[in-house]
Amino acid sequence: MNSLITTQQLKPILDDIGAQAIQLLRTRINSQKEVDGSPFPPLASSTIRAKQRAGGGVEGNATLRMKATNDFVMNAYEYKVENDGVRIFISKKIHKLSKIASARRKWETNKAKGKKQKTSKPTYTNSRGEMVTYEDIALYNLRGSFDCGWRKPGNPGNPGADFFGLSKSNEEKLNKIFVAKIKPIIETNIMNAIVNACKK
Repeated sequence: MNSLITTQQLKPILDDIGAQAIQLLRTRINSQKEVDGSPFPPLASSTIRAKQRAGGGVEGNATLRMKATNDFVMNAYEYKVENDGVRIFISKKIHKLSKIASARRKWETNKAKGKKQKTSKPTYTNSRGEMVTYEDIALYNLRGSFDCGWRKPGNPGNPGADFFGLSKSNEEKLNKIFVAKIKPIIETNIMNAIVNACKK
């Protein structure tokens, strides 16, 4: 492909494809639909009750998977242009666990006031002592409940959902966009090459 289009010409097109693929993944969680279009499995009643008690706007999304807040939706997905393609992946950045963050702030405020603390300082760490990432959250919520070191896999209360991946219609949509953007550039490059060859 590089003989027909330069890397500099191709990169912005792939950047756009990556951004649009991420938007499709965000839409999937917002619509609570799996890759095949079926609805996400319902959350456990205990999870719903916990979210209803959480406050801070979380209770409004109590029945929705991966939607305690919009943090995961907006920050979990990333893409990287590699060679002549785009890789879409779940971020390894630290997840903004709002409930724990709130608990940490309260703990620190009480300590600053000299109040005796009944518990140790809340942390973001998983069972391996590592900070919880968006990837950890995703692995726990994907169907099959992979062992992410944050919670035990195979939780019967969390069957997981098939939320990561592109459907056939998604792929067709992105392919049409790619072709529409790359075709005129290649045609122009070929024409310029012919004109330059005739000048020699």
